[in-house]
Amino acid sequence: MQLHLVRGRRITMTVTGSGEEPGTAPDGRAVVFPGTVVHTIPARWLHPQDERLELHPGTGHCHRALACRDADGMTPTQIDRAAAKALEQLHHVRGLALDDQTFDRSVLTADADHREWLRIAERVQEAGPAAYSPRADPDAVEHPPLIRFREGP
Repeated sequence: MQLHLVRGRRITMTVTGSGEEPGTAPDGRAVVFPGTVVHTIPARWLHPQDERLELHPGTGHCHRALACRDADGMTPTQIDRAAAKALEQLHHVRGLALDDQTFDRSVLTADADHREWLRIAERVQEAGPAAYSPRADPDAVEHPPLIRFREGP
C-alpha cells in the first residue's frame, strides 16, 4: 500500500539487506520501509536521486504548441515579456521543488515553456517581423486536434 501511495514520486530509501530473487532492487537487494514490512520491488522502478527526470516527448510537444499558439500575433516586446514571465514561473516551481519533489515534473514543463518562448523570441529577432506568426515559423509546433493555427489573410 505504501508503494502505491508514493507511486510516481521520488522517495528516500535505505537498502538494508539482500534479496534472493533476480530483479530485486537495487541489484538484488530488498527495500525496507522503517516500521513496515519488507518489500521487494523490481530494480527498474528505482532511479538514482541525482538522475535528471525527462519530460515525455508528447508533453513537451504540447507545451511548445501552446507557446506558439499564445505567441501568435504578439510583438517582439510582448514575446520578451512572456519569456520573462515564463522564467519567473520556472524559478517559482524550482523553489517549490526544493521542498517537495512532487514538483519535479512541474519544473520540467515550466522549463519547456521557457525554452520555447526563448526560441520564439530568437526567431522574431532573426526574422524581424512586427508580429510573430507560427505559420511563418518552420520550427513552430502544432498539436492537432487540441490546437489548430488559423489560416491568415
